[in-house]
Amino acid sequence: MYYSLLFKIFLTSLCVTALGIYAIQSGFLDVTDVTRLLPTGTRRLQFSKERLPGRNIGPYPSKNRSSCSCEGYTLNAQHVPVDELEDLQRRRSEEYRQYQLRMRTKMDSLILAQANSPLQYPIQGFVVQPLTKTVIPGLAVHARKRKLYKVSLSVKKGVLSVEDVLEGDQVEGKGQRELTISSSSLKHLNDLLSRVTYTSTTYHVRTKDLVIFSFEDYESLFSIEIMRPSVPVLYDPGKDINSQVTIATKTFLRYDELNILIESIRQFYPDIKIIIADDSLEPQNVTGYNLEHYIMPPTQGWFAGRNLAISQVTTKYFLWVDDDYIFSNNTQIEKFVEIMEKVPELDVVGGAVGKDQFFFRLKYEEGDEEEGGCLRRLHRRKFQSVPGLDGCFFVDGVVNYFLARTDAVRRVGFDPFLKRVAHTEFFLDGLGDLLIASCKGLTVGHQKKRKQSKYRRFRFPGRKDGKNKLAHHYFKNYLKCIRTPALQDTPELHDLSTQSQQLNETGENTKIKLLLLKIVFLLFLDTNSSSSLKFFMKSNNQFYLNIKTTTASDVTPENVSSNIEHYTMPPTQIISHNDLQPPPLAYSFFDFACTSHHVVSVKPKLRHFRSANRSSCSNGGMLARPKISEELLKNIVKRRAEEYRQHQIRMGANLDRLLIAPANSPIQYPMTGFTVSPLKKSIIPSLALQTQKRAVYKVSLSVNSGVLSVDDVLDGDHVDGQDQSNMTISSNNLTHLNNLLSRVTYTSTIYHIKTSDFVHFIFEDHEVIFPITIKRQTVPVLYDPGTDVNSQVTIATKTFLRYKELNVLIKSIRMYYPDIKIIIADDSLKPQPVTGKNIEHYIMPPTQGWFAGRNLAISQVATKYFLWVDDDFMFLKGTQIESFVEIMEAVPELDILGGDVSGNQYYFKFEYEEGDEDEGGCLTRIKKGFHQALPNFPNCILVDGVVNYFLGRTDAVRRVGFDPYLKRVGHSEFFMDGLGQLLIASCKGLSIGHQRHKPRGKYAYFRSQKKSEGRRKVYHHFFKNYLKNIKY
Repeated sequence: MYYSLLFKIFLTSLCVTALGIYAIQSGFLDVTDVTRLLPTGTRRLQFSKERLPGRNIGPYPSKNRSSCSCEGYTLNAQHVPVDELEDLQRRRSEEYRQYQLRMRTKMDSLILAQANSPLQYPIQGFVVQPLTKTVIPGLAVHARKRKLYKVSLSVKKGVLSVEDVLEGDQVEGKGQRELTISSSSLKHLNDLLSRVTYTSTTYHVRTKDLVIFSFEDYESLFSIEIMRPSVPVLYDPGKDINSQVTIATKTFLRYDELNILIESIRQFYPDIKIIIADDSLEPQNVTGYNLEHYIMPPTQGWFAGRNLAISQVTTKYFLWVDDDYIFSNNTQIEKFVEIMEKVPELDVVGGAVGKDQFFFRLKYEEGDEEEGGCLRRLHRRKFQSVPGLDGCFFVDGVVNYFLARTDAVRRVGFDPFLKRVAHTEFFLDGLGDLLIASCKGLTVGHQKKRKQSKYRRFRFPGRKDGKNKLAHHYFKNYLKCIRTPALQDTPELHDLSTQSQQLNETGENTKIKLLLLKIVFLLFLDTNSSSSLKFFMKSNNQFYLNIKTTTASDVTPENVSSNIEHYTMPPTQIISHNDLQPPPLAYSFFDFACTSHHVVSVKPKLRHFRSANRSSCSNGGMLARPKISEELLKNIVKRRAEEYRQHQIRMGANLDRLLIAPANSPIQYPMTGFTVSPLKKSIIPSLALQTQKRAVYKVSLSVNSGVLSVDDVLDGDHVDGQDQSNMTISSNNLTHLNNLLSRVTYTSTIYHIKTSDFVHFIFEDHEVIFPITIKRQTVPVLYDPGTDVNSQVTIATKTFLRYKELNVLIKSIRMYYPDIKIIIADDSLKPQPVTGKNIEHYIMPPTQGWFAGRNLAISQVATKYFLWVDDDFMFLKGTQIESFVEIMEAVPELDILGGDVSGNQYYFKFEYEEGDEDEGGCLTRIKKGFHQALPNFPNCILVDGVVNYFLGRTDAVRRVGFDPYLKRVGHSEFFMDGLGQLLIASCKGLSIGHQRHKPRGKYAYFRSQKKSEGRRKVYHHFFKNYLKNIKY
């Protein structure tokens, strides 16, 4: 019996080893899948008693980065030509540095609230507008009686002051970066502190400053968020599905299939708009009611076509379909919309093609800053169910049949570099930016496959394409390695059955592996394993192996112990202040009024308040509300209010609540910068209690959107509420209690790409609240600037009936830049061919308009920057694109840089008040208005809008987009939509010429805007931008 058991164990080990080696080499099983089957080793995190010299509250990096393992993955750098690798790595590092600056990754530093500090201050939610004086709420000192109380405050990006200072008030440093306030009366000191103001001295649309607040030996840090308010951008959903959804598709050589698709759509949706992007070799006319056919240069590719189609959508949602799908009775777009409206934070909802509900998760490790990250695609893996929606679950990617929120998908975009097979790459670029779900019961049909030799020749890439794509991800997504099968993209839908963890083999190899599998399967039958193994055979020698293990998709309080995120913190130095008698003041949410210099009241009960109060505004401009019947207006206002409510949810308007750190609390905790991944266990850094000796120390912690736990609890540890939302820890030894607190973990139980939770930490009469940011890690998206201006910049323009002027423009460009790419969007009534070296000419349906053309042109740019020029401009000797690039590279946070046209440096700024939530805001455009000079560039100023000659950062401009609704006169409207999102400058000396001509003939007729169109545009802003008044 004994030898039989040993022999059985030996056989099992042998077979598992052989199978494992084969599986890993074949790429359908990852090393991490095997290691997850092994029991987790015990860990003991020791509480350090070492002391830090000096201040110990931060800021610290909010996360520690280390190299990620590439075992079993494809190394992307191997696919870069050896002679190009060194230079490419240098460019890659520089682009990643700029990316970090633009994404403000260094701002979310971890800051600790020191225990037993007599200082009170805001820890979260204090937001100011740039260059605007604002009272800092909640500043106070709570200390025992002294002869003199003296505090100091300092900042880096602004100045401090005290309002209404009287004779005898001891205030030094007004209007400077360092401010000192002293008084012999604590009440008087706190009165002065309640009137301390902050004014940023550097204009930026979004940045942060740190305040250092000191009193005697105590020092606290808190952050101020400097942010330009943005104008809402809403879509009017109208009254039916036709005004809510546009159907979009891309076609190439498959006109028979395309016509079947259109016919099936019209059978069920006769009036819905259909947009078709077509890059066929010899385009055929595709016409029909409410159908827009866009002709691209031949073989531009899959993602270029997607980008084009989405750039023309004017509805809130679009439905993506392949050109060989077919609608049926079960294809109900209304069900998609119902789900999206119920969960406004959703960006993409995928369905099923036939019976195939394709979906996946992406496993991404950021890696270190030098090498980059590691990525793997996990087929048919999901996170958790969407609350309140049966049959829907969160994923990272779905099939090519999905309903999407137009503005969200435009923000991510489809990379035009990927011409043939591409699907996962879009979801990779959108990781952490798009909230995605897949739902059962949302189906479309798939047409039977036809023999198309020419199509298939273009459809499937060669080995060189695959290598180029991996090299592209090495730079663009800063990936060190990709799991070999991770980006084997979606084949034709009828082949989706082969996407499983599948081996397709023949001959003796199959028999041997099959025998190994059978032996393992039989040996495992009588074991009690936490993992399950499924094996089944199909025809044609295909067999499947499915090893089911515990994954993040099955997170429950019982199985989240492994794979913990841990912050490596410096050892803490705790200052004991036994002379302090902390008052019974608990945490505070402050509500401060705009009309007073003082904090109005402390709210001791658990209530949430906005970080600012809103009131009605007026600027004397045009009333944006349309002059229509009361009944129609009532319906529009209702839809507008609902869209604004959804906008606030999506923008996280309720997350940045104002929190105040209470004085004299014996609790130490992370104030800001503590960020966790959804559904992943993370240790809460630096929790501690510092207080006088007691018989028993008892603390409690509670959260709303997760569970708490203590790692490695031993017998005798008093911990109640493990893996629950409320937890209590007690001990008769303070050192032991702090040892337990150093191992407290948090795990979110709700999947979301970006949300927050609040931790309530209580000890006796003391309570503090601190935020936890729950955020899915994003993958960098970089552009390779190459070695010259031709690989950095694309010139883009839009033309309509002005081929003479267009040809003059092209000729002038080629005189100075013979190799640079030129993209032309053309909506002329009778398009004429425009050809030439490195010119791409896109034919639009007639009179689609100014902004639709801009959107199309920008959607096709594959370089880091684009230069926008009107079709009647003319390059001069002094037109130097390199000067634009030099400034943009020196200031990576800039998004748009404008020049001058024949000496006319047109620019403006906006004044915007949010107004109240019922009526909306007020907007005024101030010509020649600017904010301040651009530091280090004396000829440049920071503004809100520039002339039609500017260098734009491609990804930034795409995120805002040009509203295709605006067909004729439209310019300020783009900058309005980008307010608070785009950092814009205008510079002297960046010049281009303007051809001499007068509008004539048909062009003049279409160019001029009628009064009725002007009124409609103002009404459009009433809904779209939630404006009460507008003044140009």
